[in-house]
This record gives sequence, structure tokens and C-alpha cells, in this order.
Amino acid sequence: AELTDVVKALLRGSTDRERVFSYFTVVLRLNKKRSHDFRFAQPGISSDGFMLNISAVLLKLSEKMLHFDERIEKMVANIDSHYLIGRDSTFDVAQETPLACTTEEADAWRAEQEPASHFAPRTLAVSRQLFHALHTLHLGFNPLLEKLKDIERHQLPQIRQMFEAAQASGNPAQIEQARTQ
Repeated sequence: AELTDVVKALLRGSTDRERVFSYFTVVLRLNKKRSHDFRFAQPGISSDGFMLNISAVLLKLSEKMLHFDERIEKMVANIDSHYLIGRDSTFDVAQETPLACTTEEADAWRAEQEPASHFAPRTLAVSRQLFHALHTLHLGFNPLLEKLKDIERHQLPQIRQMFEAAQASGNPAQIEQARTQ
């Protein structure tokens, strides 16, 4: 909550707002590899804890948009679904994998969809905030879930076997060692 309060305070200042989102943009760009390979331990790639903290902050900032009701209908109306492909977007989606189309078809579609002008300031702020939050989930939370699934699939059965073998031996020291691993 304290980290979110700090970011909220920075976002209230008109000059700091751009810097805050520039920071989040740099963090997301530097961690792009997290979405492709969840077995990363490379310099320059953030830890799971760091990415979860960033996700938590951005989700907390987007909380009102995620709990839709009549009071926030105007805010949701300010979310531009074309933000990701617009000129004001901080995301580079050109290299993302298009589904069921060629690169040329994807480029043509993007050209048709791109808005003629820049977003209104309120639309830009709300859209940027929401899409950053969603992207941090993609880069932070999803790889962590994949790691946990891998542990459950591969490492957990091995740990169970070691523990069962230790119990079968009846050796208290071996049982304690299996418990601590």
C-alpha cells in the first residue's frame, strides 16, 4: 500500500506523471523476455518479487476500472481499445505474433485501425494505466504461474518420493532432512 501511495503522489504532479509511466515502460521493455521464457536468470531481467510489486501497484491504481459499476462508467468510456496501436502508445506491438494472418495483413490492419489524431489527455492517461497494468500481469504474474506449474509437475513428485522413502526407512534424521528440503 505504501508503494502505491508513493506512485499515486507522483502521478498527481503533472510533470512527474510522464516520468512515472516512462519508468514503467522501461521496466516492461527490459523484461520482455519474461513472457517467452519463464526459466530466466539473466542480468537485466527483474525478479518475480519485483514484477509482482509492479503488478500490484498498477492493479491497485486501476482498481476502479476493474470493478465496473455505474459510478465509473465515464472512466471506462475513456479506455481506448486502439491505444496499443496508436501513436501515443508506449508499447511496440509490431513484433507480437499476429494470429492467423501474414505480417503484411497485420500491418495493413494496423494502418486501418490507427487513429488520425493523438488521444485526448484523459483517454491517454486511463488507457495507458490500464494497459500497463495488464502488461505487468503478462510479464510478472504469468511466468510465475508457469514456474509454479513446473514445480508441481516435476519437482513436487521427487520431493514426495524422498519424503516417503525417508518415512519408510524409519530413520528420524532422514525424515527431518526430507522435511526441510
